[in-house]
Amino acid sequence: MLSVPSVKYQVLALQVLEMMRMLISSGIHAYCSVIYVWTRDGEQILELHGHTNFVYSLAVLPTGEIVSSGEDRSIRVWRNGECIQTITLPAISIWGVSTQPNGDIVCGSSDGEVRIFTRDKSRYASEDEIREFEQKVASSAIPQESLGDINKEKLPGLSALKNKGKKDGQVIMVKNGESVEAHQWSSSTQSWTKIGDVVNAVSQSQKQILDGIEYDYVFDVDIQEGAPPLKLPYNVTENPYAAAQKFLEKNGLEMGYVDQVVKFIEQNTGGVKLGTGSGVADPYCMSCRSCI
Repeated sequence: MLSVPSVKYQVLALQVLEMMRMLISSGIHAYCSVIYVWTRDGEQILELHGHTNFVYSLAVLPTGEIVSSGEDRSIRVWRNGECIQTITLPAISIWGVSTQPNGDIVCGSSDGEVRIFTRDKSRYASEDEIREFEQKVASSAIPQESLGDINKEKLPGLSALKNKGKKDGQVIMVKNGESVEAHQWSSSTQSWTKIGDVVNAVSQSQKQILDGIEYDYVFDVDIQEGAPPLKLPYNVTENPYAAAQKFLEKNGLEMGYVDQVVKFIEQNTGGVKLGTGSGVADPYCMSCRSCI
């Protein structure tokens, strides 16, 4: 049995790469994740940085490339320690990712969709399906609070999109009139893709206090007729599943309700609109035609 004592945080996913290597995803802190590669002797040989939130799932392509997915709306493909592609989805959480013998990538996400990404041009989705998928991603609303301090007056305009990105998955904010848009660089297409609009979810004056703590939202949740409503606090920078679990634990409710609570949060947080639509099935849908 192999024990890796250097891993001090939650291990959220584990994947065997080869006979002499294994892959570990370990949360560094509440909103950051790193992927570690170790030998079977317990020697760390790689750290893969790129995800901005929890990494939930790992897989390996027949080529040996690593595929990861997580809480930052993305699937990432890694080759020789570098992220070579970032696929952004219109959902908050990409819970699971798997690879097929033919090199396809299958993922399941919090919007209730299962999607397949392929390198095989003969099985690409139709033009309309690809366009619909890209529009879903582009129309996602990203809370400004989740991106840190943004000085709207100092942001560049759309002309900044003429400049090449520094690495795959790089995200920049640009002004488009009175709006702020988020765009992501794709190394495979050598172009920027819009991944959402940056919105002010809640102003400081609208924040609410519960048990001495300030929250963006405090919802009244009716559990039983005639009983007083339960208080569900939530911040837009918070993992909605973590908020749901805390709420259920605090009130002695079954964890089987977690998906219902998450759906309630997503439906009632105004600008936070990632992955709430049912949409249509997207077999073999592509975020970019030259996928992976």
